[in-house]
Amino acid sequence: MLDAVFPAADNPFFFPELIKEEGLQPHKPREVWVSLTSNPTVTLDVTDTWEIKVRALKEHKSRSAIPRLSRNACGRASRKEARKKMNIMRKNSA
Repeated sequence: MLDAVFPAADNPFFFPELIKEEGLQPHKPREVWVSLTSNPTVTLDVTDTWEIKVRALKEHKSRSAIPRLSRNACGRASRKEARKKMNIMRKNSA
């Protein structure tokens, strides 16, 4: 679905029917809100690559709404908590 936002939203060649049939014009969205589901069906364990993901986020300062990730937000405490939650989810799904 995010493909409909970038690169498609401001390109008249992606959805010409929306211009012709609905009268909607190409535009550049200022924000995209993405929500979680209340009934997840997939669980991905990212604890092995957590540090790499945090470093990658820190490198993309201009792309993130959070300018700096603190150790409290994404450090060891959070990784330990994520592992606990993953173990609980695994036990509950077994």
